[in-house]
Amino acid sequence: MDLVEINSHIKANLKVLAKGVKVGTVDSVDGDFLKLNRKDADDKSHHWIPLNWIDKIDDKSVYLNHSADEYKHLRRNSKPLI
Repeated sequence: MDLVEINSHIKANLKVLAKGVKVGTVDSVDGDFLKLNRKDADDKSHHWIPLNWIDKIDDKSVYLNHSADEYKHLRRNSKPLI
């Protein structure tokens, strides 16, 4: 998916699924990153993932091309420098 397509489909509060496992909900698009809402996070903090992790988007969810374990180990725990 390209950036224009992602920006046109991303909405706040969509579920974010990593290989079928819910890892959070969308807060917003932040530059080249998807910012996840802190309310669902295990540490109650925002997390960011690169937009190129997005495999597809539908009206309910964002589907990642990474597993939940990869998400947990590779996510950014602070705002990326843009």
